[in-house]
Amino acid sequence: MKHTTRVAAILIVFFLSVVNAWSEAEPQSTLEQNQTVFKQPLLQFKTPKNLELCGERVPLERRDVWERLDKQFLLSLSREAQVILWIKRSRQYLPYIEEELRKKGLPDDLKYMAVAESDLNKYALSPKGAAGTWQFMKETGVRFGLEKQEWTDQRYSFEKATASALAYLTALYEQFGKWMLAVAAYNCGEERVAREIEEQNTEQFVDLFLPRETEEYLFRIMAIKIILSNPEDYGFVLEEDDYYLPCDAEEVEVNLPGSFHLQAVAEAAKTTYRMIKELNPELRGYYLPAGQHKMLIPREGVEGFTQRLAACIARADEGMKSIYIVRRGDTLTAIAAKLEVPVDKLMQWNGINSADLVCVGLQLTYYRPYGKQ
Repeated sequence: MKHTTRVAAILIVFFLSVVNAWSEAEPQSTLEQNQTVFKQPLLQFKTPKNLELCGERVPLERRDVWERLDKQFLLSLSREAQVILWIKRSRQYLPYIEEELRKKGLPDDLKYMAVAESDLNKYALSPKGAAGTWQFMKETGVRFGLEKQEWTDQRYSFEKATASALAYLTALYEQFGKWMLAVAAYNCGEERVAREIEEQNTEQFVDLFLPRETEEYLFRIMAIKIILSNPEDYGFVLEEDDYYLPCDAEEVEVNLPGSFHLQAVAEAAKTTYRMIKELNPELRGYYLPAGQHKMLIPREGVEGFTQRLAACIARADEGMKSIYIVRRGDTLTAIAAKLEVPVDKLMQWNGINSADLVCVGLQLTYYRPYGKQ
């Protein structure tokens, strides 16, 4: 009992000494504490009060209009990682769009639509089925020249989809006479915008009651313009080697007498199957059908490409080298049947003497035709 009392007394003395030392220390004010935590000044994200989109003035002196922009501006800035990706991808895609807009005499601000549509992601696919950088629905894509077949979906081609998007926007501007209305119609359809103009008796975008998605879409494009025009003002500072750059590629013609594996094209282009798919995301599956095709290949593989492709076609029967990884339960006979090759050839290609000598994980080399029957 005495021992317990002594320990308790020691603890009380220790506690009182700590409290006394803390009370004698100079207290920090709330401001001083905050300055300790936030050693760097906080960035001020102030929404501008003056703005034009495609040469059309946005009436930001109206409080309701400014608040709608302010919301999208702040929401965009809150997605810091996504904004950084916009900036990193900008040199991959925006210069091409800028040049195409310049050639056609269209407003430069239209380039920000591609950012709003897909975040500059050429593989983007919406839950509703809109695809590619410019998010074309199948019907609209076909209407403006983008094919969708078993072997291709041109909505994923950045170059082709850009041409179709600018053609569509030109037609929409001719119909409505104002770029903000044209951009709104790109989002929700020209029939919807035309009907709302008639019902509401106004041609001013900011006064039209449109689907919420469409209204926010326009103001998101405005916010993207503000941020990407001066990213440093909002704390986004990148080094030169931080940017993503476009692949140095060139378009070539591919003439095929029959259905051919893309690996043959890759070999002729001195590159990989993966690079061919990256440069031509519109290509679906492994094979190109017979006929003439235009596609991108790395520039270093252009010289002599036609001759090398012709050589691949000439030796089509010899086939291309492929790899099969043995799975549990496989036998050489079953593998040969699955790959549609003679079992003796499979053994010869892999230096195997017995049909029983295969184990899980073993890589077997085999050759298959470039062409597809």
